[in-house]
Amino acid sequence: MALHLVRPEPEPARPKLTVDGVSKRFLSKRARVEALDNVSLTVAESEFVCLIGASGCGKSTLLDIMAGLTKPDRGRVIADGQVVQGPGRQRLVMFQESALFPWLDAMGNVMFGLKLKPGLTNAERRETAEHHLRLVGLEKFRSAHVHELSGGMKQRVASDPRQHRPRVTSGYTHARQAPLHP
Repeated sequence: MALHLVRPEPEPARPKLTVDGVSKRFLSKRARVEALDNVSLTVAESEFVCLIGASGCGKSTLLDIMAGLTKPDRGRVIADGQVVQGPGRQRLVMFQESALFPWLDAMGNVMFGLKLKPGLTNAERRETAEHHLRLVGLEKFRSAHVHELSGGMKQRVASDPRQHRPRVTSGYTHARQAPLHP
């Protein structure tokens, strides 16, 4: 009788995000638009996915549905094993255009967003804002105004410091004639 060691096959990793048969249509007095028709995709942990298509093909609608901002007519979205039924702190949406106040510096813009988080003292807001700027590599730009920041820096200032580790991040961009480079 011999000893046999059996290494079990590893279980496949659970997808980070699953879009399963999602459809969405918009009705207006003028037209019916089939924005999405039975769209499915799976995104693994740490996978980077780009949605590319012509203007009006449903990219933004799909991102809205994945973020929980819009409900699909059919199908479902599952993030971290949970059905997405509305917006949640575990998902972050980054828009191409940052919504920063030009009269505030980077620190002031981050501090302004933290006023929306109840129960924080001013000292806790300042500490959280400083931590956020360090986290996104902008501690040296804490006093820089919006016009002094690059596009990527503006995005990092505008990212929500209340959500340091979102589980799923979606982003919006717009198609251009020439390719976009990060």
